[in-house]
Amino acid sequence: MQPNAPCDMAENANTIITPAPQRAWVVAWFIALITVSVTMQLSDPTGWLGSDDSGYYSAAEYLLAGETLERAHHQYARMSVVVPVAISMWAFGDSTTAVIAPTVIFSMGCIALVAVAGWLLWGWMEGLIAASVVSCIPYFRVISTAAYPDVHVCFWTTAAVVLALFAIRSQNQRRMWVLGICSGLTIGLACSAKIFGIFAIVPVLWIAWLPNTWTSYHRIRWFVAVSAGVAALILAESLFYLWTAGDFWFRLHAIQNAKADDRYFPAVGFFRHDTYLDLAWNRLTMLLHPSFSGWGRVAAFFIPTVAIASLLNKPARRMGAWAVVTYLFISVTPVIYRHHWHPFTPFDGRHILLTCVPLALCFSWALCRTVTLVASPAWIKRGWPIALLGLAWLSFADGDSLGGFRSRPSQRWGLAISQLIALEDWDDERDIFIPASLYLRHRILFPKELRTRLRVAIDENALDWWRKASVDIESRVKPLPAPTDAYLIATPIQLSGKSGFWDYGVGLPKNELLAWQQSTPRVRIKRYGFHTVGPEGSHAGKNYDVLVLLGGDIQEKQAKPNREKIANAR
Repeated sequence: MQPNAPCDMAENANTIITPAPQRAWVVAWFIALITVSVTMQLSDPTGWLGSDDSGYYSAAEYLLAGETLERAHHQYARMSVVVPVAISMWAFGDSTTAVIAPTVIFSMGCIALVAVAGWLLWGWMEGLIAASVVSCIPYFRVISTAAYPDVHVCFWTTAAVVLALFAIRSQNQRRMWVLGICSGLTIGLACSAKIFGIFAIVPVLWIAWLPNTWTSYHRIRWFVAVSAGVAALILAESLFYLWTAGDFWFRLHAIQNAKADDRYFPAVGFFRHDTYLDLAWNRLTMLLHPSFSGWGRVAAFFIPTVAIASLLNKPARRMGAWAVVTYLFISVTPVIYRHHWHPFTPFDGRHILLTCVPLALCFSWALCRTVTLVASPAWIKRGWPIALLGLAWLSFADGDSLGGFRSRPSQRWGLAISQLIALEDWDDERDIFIPASLYLRHRILFPKELRTRLRVAIDENALDWWRKASVDIESRVKPLPAPTDAYLIATPIQLSGKSGFWDYGVGLPKNELLAWQQSTPRVRIKRYGFHTVGPEGSHAGKNYDVLVLLGGDIQEKQAKPNREKIANAR
């Protein structure tokens, strides 16, 4: 068997412990892959969305401040996401870049681990092809520059598989035991980021059946070692939250309270399904629907590829089982969400991102086998630069499929706030009032000199958990003064006395708001599109307000009407 030819671990146990030699094309391909991946991500970064990322940011603030974490919410209970964000903020400061940096780092680590996994299964060629595909999947690229947990899950689950593959090629019994525990720990870290990481246990346990030399005793010991690692991480996370939140069962309480929060989330018909059959069919076909999955046209190749590879190759069968179990469970399991039955995947397919790793591995094996049958593997060694650039082009070729994730209302508000900060000269020391939801999600966008002046206006009937959502929000809650004494930043819906889409029923104080409703806006930020915080219904062809700044020196503004600024942006 040639050293670089695709190999089947089930055919010959010796191939498991025979690494492919370090060739120049391997090093060149890997360096080019990381370079292209970083370039793709930084050339079109997703940035701050002001949604889930604000939750991880708030939890990290609590850790850095040494305060007890009080809000029981699932975003605050993801230790393997919150801790890296806190470390990054401690090292690089309080900024959106610091919050997002861990995701970028984990994405690069995931790409490298996929390459290693392919090498351990078949060879460097398969590993580098799989890593290139994962890197260029549009959704992976987009999620990699947002502070979301999905890339973290991909990293830790792939690490668990790599540790398992190293274990079965090791002849040292103690090392096998240690690798098994470490593999279980990484599965636990994946579950800490998102519960779907538990499905990595499927390939990790099934890999024990690849070497012909392993007996039932070896496999039982492997199962015990992996289980011990998972249990140890769960215990460590519980002790961590006993220390930081005073609650050993914080994660369970967070999951329960998240469901309570959804009671105040307005119902959305877009995700409604009339029957379970309709729900299941839409979820099963989600991967092929670019507007849902965000995988673009690349997704069409994965389903037949994983089926063929699983039939013809044992290691691919393990990867295929991992992909199928993850995809089916996440896609069709219904939960109550926004007053209707929904699966776990309402947000544009990001929850099924985990399946991209095993699917890409199956695809790489099938591609290498196909090339070997019709031509020569040398074609891949010589043509990989063109193929890598082609995959990078495909990653950007279907940009509309990613609009649903990037065009959410909270990001529109964030962009509007950034524009507003740049437009206004803030020429006095008046306080800047802001609704609780905008403060929680977008306070990080304000420069230091303005953030110290931020105050939160909140309805007296607001839910208590809003006062615990960030480490300092309760100290910033003040009565809303007259328009001549302060600024007020609000959306049109909030200014009308109602609650916005992401407010969970928390609005501005109605009585104090009356005087502000009679004021002329100082600055308007206008945007065109449907996914905004404007009134219900279609806005096609209309340019309407997303954010309004009121207050300040009203008399001076009326005397100088040219100071009123209007920003129009798509």
